[in-house]
Amino acid sequence: MVNWVWSNYKIDPVSCMYYENSNWSLGKRKVRDTFFLFVTKGCLEVKLKNKWFDVPAGHMLLLPDGITHTLKSKNLKDDLHQFALHAHIDNIWGEPLLKRCEMEVIEVKNDSSWIENFHYTNLLMHKKYNSGKSVLKSQLKCFLTELMFNGLEFDCTEKSFDYRIERVLKLINDDLKYDWTVKELAKIANLGVVQFRKLFSNYLKITPKKYINYRRLQLSCQYLKNSTIQIKEIAYEVGFRSDDYFQRNFKLEMKCTPSEFRNRASL
Repeated sequence: MVNWVWSNYKIDPVSCMYYENSNWSLGKRKVRDTFFLFVTKGCLEVKLKNKWFDVPAGHMLLLPDGITHTLKSKNLKDDLHQFALHAHIDNIWGEPLLKRCEMEVIEVKNDSSWIENFHYTNLLMHKKYNSGKSVLKSQLKCFLTELMFNGLEFDCTEKSFDYRIERVLKLINDDLKYDWTVKELAKIANLGVVQFRKLFSNYLKITPKKYINYRRLQLSCQYLKNSTIQIKEIAYEVGFRSDDYFQRNFKLEMKCTPSEFRNRASL
């Protein structure tokens, strides 16, 4: 299972945050990325799929992309310490890894060692985001691999995908900065432009151009939340050729400007 997971799924880390709270709660919400909540002290109470359950210290809560949840301290007077790890962990088709897992909570073996590791990464990501991202990527891969050896299971059933579109998706995601055209991508897939557009949209439920923009905006959100890089530089870094075009696309997708998004993320 481990070999199958890492042959098909890629980790794109977002953030590693550490919180110390008491009398803490977080109302009904969704997150756009895979969310791991590692409780190191106290007990977390979670509502998921209209069911309440506990996540005690030394355990990890696993939340797939886009799932609605409510969180709060189990005992209001007790301290609650936790790491919040965010990442995009999906295959080339955009299928999140945790969509293949039915487990919601798993015990973390050797938790003191992981607590030390994530504390280091939390500090590093605040000082040098790109360096911290690289460290978190390695840590998450090792962490999930260890969890798989300790009982975390995924459905490894193969699904039928088109290898021609898969080749295109790999090229796009490996080089988002490149100014891809639909004509060029169709040629790479060895398809006519009309046939390529149709096949791509059938599989991804989105046009090639919108897919590229979405992936670029997804990456820009990470930079806005976790770095102090100027917005114009972020626009270029993720593949937009002008700040104005980036701003317009960002506002259309996120319903706010990049500056507003950054300000909200810092609250």
